[in-house]
Amino acid sequence: MPARFIGVDGEMTGTDGPSVHQLIQIGVTTSPDEVFVSDIGFDAWRENEESMQVHGFSPERIRAAPPAATVDAELYRWLADKVVGAERGLIAVGWNVAALI
Repeated sequence: MPARFIGVDGEMTGTDGPSVHQLIQIGVTTSPDEVFVSDIGFDAWRENEESMQVHGFSPERIRAAPPAATVDAELYRWLADKVVGAERGLIAVGWNVAALI
């Protein structure tokens, strides 16, 4: 089976990491034609004003987004369909992956 590479990017409400700021958007791609992007919603969060301006997120946009558990389930289904297939499990690898789990 040929190697499959996956690109992952996330936007957060600030730069102090997941113990302080929240992941508010995740994007995953395996090719230019296979892209998953979703905002992640919260009722309350801590933010850095500069980070929010750079990403272009408003409080209304964050509150309107689906909750993290919904995005997690959608991303899992997308990855299972596009990358792994039903017969294999998903293994997260990379720098600071524990912050996403």
